[in-house]
Amino acid sequence: MSTTSRRGVTPVLLPGFLLLLMVLVAPPRLEAITFNDAGFFSETVATLAPYKPVGVTFAPDGRIFIWQRDGVVRIVKNGVLLPTPFLNFSSKVNTYSDHGFLGVALDPNFAANGWIYLFYTYEAGGNPNDTTPKTGHLSRVTADPDNPDVMLADSEIILLGTLDVPPCSNYPEGADCIPTDSYTHSVGSLRFHPDGTLFASHGDGTSASFASVQALRSQSLDSYAGKILRIKPDGTAPRAPLTPNPFNDGTNSIRSKVWAYGLRNPFRFSLHPTTGTPFIGDVGWNNWEEINKGAPGANYGWPCFEGTGQQPTYQASFPTDCQPLTPAVVTNPIYTYDHTVGSSVIGGAIFTGAQYPAAYAGNFFFADY
Repeated sequence: MSTTSRRGVTPVLLPGFLLLLMVLVAPPRLEAITFNDAGFFSETVATLAPYKPVGVTFAPDGRIFIWQRDGVVRIVKNGVLLPTPFLNFSSKVNTYSDHGFLGVALDPNFAANGWIYLFYTYEAGGNPNDTTPKTGHLSRVTADPDNPDVMLADSEIILLGTLDVPPCSNYPEGADCIPTDSYTHSVGSLRFHPDGTLFASHGDGTSASFASVQALRSQSLDSYAGKILRIKPDGTAPRAPLTPNPFNDGTNSIRSKVWAYGLRNPFRFSLHPTTGTPFIGDVGWNNWEEINKGAPGANYGWPCFEGTGQQPTYQASFPTDCQPLTPAVVTNPIYTYDHTVGSSVIGGAIFTGAQYPAAYAGNFFFADY
């Protein structure tokens, strides 16, 4: 794992990815970034097994938490990769295809409470490569007060996804079950908003091989599939004095936790560091990749829309479901590109610091597989 920086360590670059830059002014501009500028340099922070690390986050004391797809969290402390993992959930994480241990966030008050939030595809049978339908867990663990470099034993609390015997279709509509019925589009990212609420992303949980009826869950406010969610740190829907979510019904329902919907696979997103607005990389199907600005209540149209227009295969397969979804009620992406450029968008971050040249200020960085 390496970092690229200008007078300091900032973003992490993973091998095999194209890093792209989008200027958040009209007209949007897309450029591949090579970092040949003399002001940038690369340094090795830690070396881990290939294809394992999927994310990093920084603790207030400077420790780097690195999480792996197989359910292991490692710590770099004082420049050294500690030999003992912070936690090892590999026995209960399914890693088949898109699945895995993909989201981690430290509580805003982490220095005092030691809380860490996790988002992973749950495996009850012990086989990480099992291909049968799965569910997801969004949970919280606590660092051991006596040794904060490891998790306190038995401290995991499931916040979302308490009904975890798949498939979710066995439960009533609106049940607390996070669906992953096929090999793709499972759990995603976790990000804390400045108001202390936690944002989470989840894909449609269905197949990418054909037009699946399960993709229509992205249009249902009573399913976690295809959503950007916003919850309180205890997993409940935000209520006053916090601003409630756009579909708040006064209960702790799924729809009361939905921020935006109609997404296919919002695997990675970030929150604007000053406004808190989500910027979402939504992985496309056959033709289009999307960058979406996560307006509250926005419907991005999947599976009936993709990119800036109708999705022809789903429109033909499910005309009754797609017919009410007109362009007037669908929020278009702020940027799209087709598969001559890339094929799997990975949302990054908006840079508001001072280390980079002025040309990079206020820009959104994202990658593609």
